[in-house]
Amino acid sequence: MKILERLKKEWFYYIFIVSCIAFVSIIGTNAYKQMKSLKKNAEYTKAVIIEIKLGTKGSHYVDYEYFVNGKKFRSRVSYQPRNPTFYMYPIIVGDTCVIAYDRENPEISTLYQDFTM
Repeated sequence: MKILERLKKEWFYYIFIVSCIAFVSIIGTNAYKQMKSLKKNAEYTKAVIIEIKLGTKGSHYVDYEYFVNGKKFRSRVSYQPRNPTFYMYPIIVGDTCVIAYDRENPEISTLYQDFTM
């Protein structure tokens, strides 16, 4: 009887682990497809920083809004703040920035400084 109970518990763990691996694979594949499409169909425009958030472990997130063909889009990206220098200052809400967006799916975008061909 104990063997059956142990097998039931182990099967639960195996199913849980396989489910986690599948979930991470799907998320990773989707992100890869989006970046590939963005590189293929890149267009550039200006966006306005609307919010800066501090996440866990010192990570920063920037929310920005931009317009494509009169339609407003909002996106969030992870951002590494820069140290102030004589000619560069940290970003603040209201700043404009250049973004790359996918002309076939404008909801996909990233800050231009993070985008490489």
